[in-house]
Amino acid sequence: MNGKDYVKNAVKLAKDLMDSKELELVYGKKCKRPMLKDYRPELDISPELGPRETQEYQQFNGVARWAVETGRTDMLYEVSLLSSQLALPRKGHMKALMGIFAYLDKNPHAMLVFDDATLKINPNTITETN
Repeated sequence: MNGKDYVKNAVKLAKDLMDSKELELVYGKKCKRPMLKDYRPELDISPELGPRETQEYQQFNGVARWAVETGRTDMLYEVSLLSSQLALPRKGHMKALMGIFAYLDKNPHAMLVFDDATLKINPNTITETN
């Protein structure tokens, strides 16, 4: 399975989970980023998830981490932040994680592009500053 198929199936799994809870994936402002830029998971004080929801959080976090491994490095930082909360996830963490899947749904083909061109730097133009 290639990365695009994996993301498509991962989004379907997330939608199925939300449907089973009679909820919907929440799409932020046009889903331009995987997570709100001012969200800090380590400061989240929302209620803790129960045992069943904790397991679901851990499973979907693993799905998101694998999506990063298959090429979705555009969400590496956000998934890493949420991975630090695996031991005691909270409702806010689950909401942020499902927001990542909403981002994947709206941006199924996003990627980072790297320029492999060699820079040509004239050593005579480099000056030292103190």
